[in-house]
Amino acid sequence: MKRLIVLPAVMLLGFAASCSHEGIEPSKGVDDIQSEAASMLDMKVFIPDFENLDIHTAFVTHRRGEPAMVDVHYAEDPQTIESDLQTEEGIEKWEENRNAKLLYGPYKERENVLFSFSKAPAGHYGHEIQVAGERVQFSENSIGPYFVYEIEEGHYLFNYLRSRYSNAEAIEKTGDIIEQMKEEGMVP
Repeated sequence: MKRLIVLPAVMLLGFAASCSHEGIEPSKGVDDIQSEAASMLDMKVFIPDFENLDIHTAFVTHRRGEPAMVDVHYAEDPQTIESDLQTEEGIEKWEENRNAKLLYGPYKERENVLFSFSKAPAGHYGHEIQVAGERVQFSENSIGPYFVYEIEEGHYLFNYLRSRYSNAEAIEKTGDIIEQMKEEGMVP
C-alpha cells in the first residue's frame, strides 16, 4: 500500500520540478516579464496589461549574440503548456530553434494579441495614421490589424487577432497602450 501512495507523490514532485524552469513558471505577470525583459535588453521596456487577457508566451530574441527584441503574446485564460515544453530538453530545443530565451509559456490556447518591442529601427510596415496623438504605421496581415510605433530606442509592434478585434477596436487598444506608455514616462 505504501508503494501506491509514494509513487504518485514522487510523480507529482517530478512534475513540479519540471515546471520550475522559468519558461513555464505559472505565476509570472506583466511586471515580472517587464523586469526580466528590461534587464536582458539593458533598457526600460513597456509591457502592456490587457484587460481580460493573460500572458500566453514571452521571450527575448537574440541577434548577433545580443538580446534584441521581446515578444509577449496574450490569450484568454491560457491553461495548457505546450506538451513538448514540459521538460528542460524541450525548452532548450525551443530556445535554440528561435535563438531566444523563453521567459514564460507558451500555452496551447490561441493568442489574441501579439506584442513586441525591438531595439531596431522600424522600417516601413504600412501607411501612417494618428493614434493617441502619435504617428503610427498601420497595416493588416493574416492575423489581423497591426500597428508599429517607433520611438528613439526602437519600435513597438501590436498585432490583434481579427476574429476578436475590429480595426476600430485595435486602434482604440493601441491608443490606450500609447497613453499608458506616456503616463509611465516610457515615451516623450
